[in-house]
Amino acid sequence: FIVGDPKQSIYRFRRAEPRVFAAAQTFMQETFDAVLLSCDHTRRNAAGVLAVVNSAMLNAQEAHEYAGFRSHTTQSMDMGSALCLPMIARENSPTTFRPELVEGQGRVWRDSFTTPREDAEESLKEREAEQAARWIAANANDQSVMVLSRTHEPLSLIQKALQRYGVQATKLEKNDLADVPAVQDVLALLNFLVSPHSDLDLARALKSPLFAWTDAELMALRQLQLAALPEKKSWFELLEGDIKEQLIRWQAWLAQLPPHDALQAIYDDGDVLNKYLLAMPSAVRLSSHAALESLLGAALHVEGGRFLSAYAFVRAMRAKVQSIKSPAVFSAGEGASSVQLLTVHGAKGLEADIVVLLASDPEPRKLQSMTTLIDWKPEDAAPTKFVFLLSESNPPSCTQSLLEADFKAREVEEINTLYVATTRAIHTLVLSASEAWNANPKSVWHRLNTLCVPVASEAKDGLTDLHTASAVRPEPVKMLPATQLTLPSTETSLKAEESNLAAQKGKALHRLLQWQNAGSAELAAVALEFSLSSNDVQNVGNSAKLMLNGAAAWIWDESKIDWQANEYELVYEGRVLRLDRLVKQRATQIWWVIDFKSAQYPERALALRAQLSSYVSAVCSNMGVIPSQVRAAFITGNGVLKGINDAVI
Repeated sequence: FIVGDPKQSIYRFRRAEPRVFAAAQTFMQETFDAVLLSCDHTRRNAAGVLAVVNSAMLNAQEAHEYAGFRSHTTQSMDMGSALCLPMIARENSPTTFRPELVEGQGRVWRDSFTTPREDAEESLKEREAEQAARWIAANANDQSVMVLSRTHEPLSLIQKALQRYGVQATKLEKNDLADVPAVQDVLALLNFLVSPHSDLDLARALKSPLFAWTDAELMALRQLQLAALPEKKSWFELLEGDIKEQLIRWQAWLAQLPPHDALQAIYDDGDVLNKYLLAMPSAVRLSSHAALESLLGAALHVEGGRFLSAYAFVRAMRAKVQSIKSPAVFSAGEGASSVQLLTVHGAKGLEADIVVLLASDPEPRKLQSMTTLIDWKPEDAAPTKFVFLLSESNPPSCTQSLLEADFKAREVEEINTLYVATTRAIHTLVLSASEAWNANPKSVWHRLNTLCVPVASEAKDGLTDLHTASAVRPEPVKMLPATQLTLPSTETSLKAEESNLAAQKGKALHRLLQWQNAGSAELAAVALEFSLSSNDVQNVGNSAKLMLNGAAAWIWDESKIDWQANEYELVYEGRVLRLDRLVKQRATQIWWVIDFKSAQYPERALALRAQLSSYVSAVCSNMGVIPSQVRAAFITGNGVLKGINDAVI
């Protein structure tokens, strides 16, 4: 059997071709004597919504713009409704720049340093988004809401407008972690910490809820910088007091600690999560909190969290967040609405109680240039014509009929898009539009607005824009318990230095074992790389020689192993694990998971044994072997191989 619906074919830009489905129907009937079944009955749409769908589709069919549509019926007993918000009218004299009226002088150019440029088209779209957001905030109550648009731009505008009314809205398609303002703040902070002369990144961090500086405070710092000329001083050099001490402390942690630990330390010391919970509008408070936690988690998944420098870590993080989706978090309180923002293509297959069709009167589609035309019937094995077309407005005569057929297919797909968008609504369909510069008689607005009931856009119950109401305060948030840091501080500098030295010696030991050599040249290299004294590097070298040449030397001997890898990464249960060494013993065909430890009795530490056991599970999962084929052991600083069962091997 084959299932499909040509009315929902809206992917011509991906070369989707609904005629293929019609050809498949014919093939199934002629070849397999298949029975053709059709269904025009739905369980989703209320009667009021379906009446609009039927009328619009049948009107298009009567105008010979569409074919094959039959009136739908519904299982729903709900009447529902189809509503139409007032169209946002275009101003009589739109202008790119906003002139100011000066008494006695007429119109003059605006001061670009003090007066922002106003784009008439952008203002029109913002007014439409504001009106739709106001209606949603007043009428959605506890119903699910979906806002649909042909493109992403209007969705970004209404997301901001909804936030001003305290309504949480999430874009389910383009919602990368990198687009969350709170995440951008933290990344700017990290970029400053590794590049202290980046005044712009520092300005963003100071302005953010992390420090909550005002514009006046930022301008005062800028004036200090100007006063210091011709000496060029960065903002950081001009900072004083507790903030500068805190930033210096964070710089040290980022340079000394593993990346995730450093970021966690900054979160704790700066009370980052609590500050954003208190400062952010209620509509984005929880989603911002979740995004900041996701950023912290991402630090564990970037290159296994191991970098040669803090700068390399920050660069990797900035690239990584571009590919991580921000978590969608919705409020569950009474009266809360979960507003989903989607393109019509992204909403296919989904549904919501209320569907708002935003920007439903776009400009007519412009003729294309530098495009292609393909004449390929579904029953043919190859196309009969393939044309590189310079301009659709001036086509050669030999392509006229093919271009007209392509225009017709585009019109049909536009009607399919209308069908897909309107049938997402379970109970209420709401039409929204701003006046197009060029009339588009075949837009969704012109096909539907006379079929919908006009409604006012005014808010109910004194609904207030949170950004313009000075009396509104964020609802109180329960503070999270403060975390007592056990990290480097002025009081514990000696312990910190000892801990850092041990970490550097451990890294140096791993490096020598990776090279499988601890000669004078290698010792000099690790001494320089990890800033070790001659005595320290000599101790590290002695341990490396014992490990490479002691009782466990066989794990380095290529004549005794079939496979080997150092610093081998495996993904297990959503985590990236990095094994110091993994080998396959030739004589027994046993996989060996080896962990390097300079301590004499690492097998006595339960946490280390548990970690090694997880490595075994990861090898079994990734290599497709059973547990009896995998063994795990520590190799100690004196060259002894000790299994996690306390046995010396």
